[in-house]
Amino acid sequence: MITPTTGRSDTALLKRHIQAKLQPLLRGVAEQSPSARATTAHLRNAVGKPAGSDPAVWEATLGDLPEPLVGKTDEPSAGETAMHVIMALFAIHQQGKTEAMHQPNQGLGTAVQRLVLDSGQDFEKNPFIRRFDALTTSDSQAELAWHLRSLITQLRGAGIGLDYVRLAGQFYEFALPWRRDPIRLQWGRELYAYRPKKESAGDKESETGTTNPPEA
Repeated sequence: MITPTTGRSDTALLKRHIQAKLQPLLRGVAEQSPSARATTAHLRNAVGKPAGSDPAVWEATLGDLPEPLVGKTDEPSAGETAMHVIMALFAIHQQGKTEAMHQPNQGLGTAVQRLVLDSGQDFEKNPFIRRFDALTTSDSQAELAWHLRSLITQLRGAGIGLDYVRLAGQFYEFALPWRRDPIRLQWGRELYAYRPKKESAGDKESETGTTNPPEA
């Protein structure tokens, strides 16, 4: 695996590129285009394969890739790997959906918070939290990709979207050990942002004024 070498400018370059690659697929989803369905099907079939190993997805993952992101050795670059993994995960998320599962500004932590809240289970002991915790402790892109696949399948089932442009940038930078903690911090902030507090019966009585007055 080739790691990013030129800092955050390459992250921005990758994010702009994946945005450009997602747009025609999103239009195709909205129009129920056979071409978009075929492309997403090929991408789903490429999940778990090394970047560049499946000619059926070269256009979607390697086509027009900016020069700083292109690998120079026999191994896929971090940019090539990020494009391959994130486009394939998007295709998994989009499977069977007519609405766009790419949701700008909905980070991974926010999406998981919605998943947990919609489940109706206790937040602190929720199995989705345990899965997310396992994802955040990944120490490589390969491990992160494995956990993401499972989690995104859950998000698809719940109809919850995700910002794939943001995720692409985070996945790309995850190749750098010193960027992992800042990324984990962002996910944690999103997950534990304000969420509605469960009301107890006592709280409701206090709000409606139905509690019995004290005896004289």
